[in-house]
Amino acid sequence: MNDRFTYPVERFKGFSDAVFAIAITLLVLKFALPASLPAKPTVSEEVGALIAIWPQYLTYFVGFSTIGVVWLNHSALFRNADNITHGIMIANLLLLFFVVLMPLPTAVLERFGLTRVSVVCYGLTLTAIAFSYVLLRSHFLAAHPSERTYRPALGLLTVPLFPIMTIVAYFRPLIGLLGFAVATIIAMLPRTIPMGQWRSPSNSA
Repeated sequence: MNDRFTYPVERFKGFSDAVFAIAITLLVLKFALPASLPAKPTVSEEVGALIAIWPQYLTYFVGFSTIGVVWLNHSALFRNADNITHGIMIANLLLLFFVVLMPLPTAVLERFGLTRVSVVCYGLTLTAIAFSYVLLRSHFLAAHPSERTYRPALGLLTVPLFPIMTIVAYFRPLIGLLGFAVATIIAMLPRTIPMGQWRSPSNSA
């Protein structure tokens, strides 16, 4: 029985890229200045208002970077794809579902501030994105075994770090939010090496 799904690879990539682009653009629409700002604020009040919304800058950084990193990994993962199975399609839709959801916890955090509910909601979304990408990657590798890669220990920390920091956020929201930023920075680091290029020190010439 032919296991190949008939959905065209290029159309699959194009649809995914479009969803990533829309989701990452929606994040900036969630910025909001303090409601207490006067109709005609002074310069100091304007500066104070911009400083007061610093958590929104941090959440925007985490959200933008998370979606950006997932898009980069997604693009790299499917660069040589030639077999889009039904499992890949479903896993990809699940990933995109959580990616598009990112503006919601961002808006909750903007509305409620650094509360345990808002930051935990944010962390749960990030965790869902991380694990759904792992699921997508597993389906991709099942269909493309030649694309298996070595993952250094630093990269392996990224996925469990999101749920760990979500638990931390329940007790210390600010620390949890900063932890999400650290996890995102770690995710930006190179973390995959093609198996054909990997050589241990003992095997190097």
